Amino acid sequence: MLGKILIFHVIMIVSELPFIPLHLLIFILLTHICGFPQELLLEEWKLRADKSAPWTVAGAVILASWIMARFFDKRPLASLGLKLHQSWWKELMWGISLGTGLVVFLVIGLLALRLLPLDVFLQGIFSEHRLEQERGRIEVALCLALPFNAGVVVFEEVGARGYIFQTLIRGIGLAPAILLTSLLFAIGHKPYPWAPLYAGLGGLLMALAIWKTKSLWCSIGIHFAFNYLHYLLRLQYLGWQSTIILAIGVGLVIVVIMKFFRPDSQMEALWRQYVPVAQPWAQLKSWWARRKQAPQDQTPPTH
Repeated sequence: MLGKILIFHVIMIVSELPFIPLHLLIFILLTHICGFPQELLLEEWKLRADKSAPWTVAGAVILASWIMARFFDKRPLASLGLKLHQSWWKELMWGISLGTGLVVFLVIGLLALRLLPLDVFLQGIFSEHRLEQERGRIEVALCLALPFNAGVVVFEEVGARGYIFQTLIRGIGLAPAILLTSLLFAIGHKPYPWAPLYAGLGGLLMALAIWKTKSLWCSIGIHFAFNYLHYLLRLQYLGWQSTIILAIGVGLVIVVIMKFFRPDSQMEALWRQYVPVAQPWAQLKSWWARRKQAPQDQTPPTH
């Protein structure tokens, strides 16, 4: 199990190489043809012609997932939750709706408790966008925000809750896999204050969404809406109060998903065939029972 996860990460790093020329073309298109200022791409979006970009790592993680599924596990890529099944777009739209509702709930909570004053909130939105418009950068924001956030979301969802998540489910069971992937997702956001808590809650929500729908589309929709609206609204919040509000919102979304969502029949069949859930406690109890039985079996018969 751990060996496959390590191989997956190595392949993912190598798999980014074929996408670098594509990123170079995109960078040239943005700077020389569309006229976007390079300093903006470097400073605000951290985009460079010779560095990784969200679309390159998203392509790399999908390619690495296909390689692991096809050649190591002998199963289709669709089994990882990326199949365009009959209702995939509905799951994506429901995910976007739930992610939007979660942000709205968070904003209302912050405003109601005066953790985010209304005037500061509105000023932050309009001043930032007005500044971009005055600099001639509003087009950059509109053109880059969607693919930038989409690339980040695809990379994180497929990378954290695609092949790795399923491998952990098959190796250590469902609950440990959900907790471990949520913990790793939180650790990955450690450089930002309070972000590990927010990311851990989000990781728990999206892992449960994937388990319930047996697909990645709902979690991609939730993640994209949450990230993109944070960018558009320029949301910034810190402290334990905001964490509690977010936790309540995440809990409500989880209730909705667990109560009303059902997996597509094709995805359910794929998971049943390729993602058997490990039962570590049952295996441990069976091992312990055999261990206790062994001395009795070795006892010589009495005459």
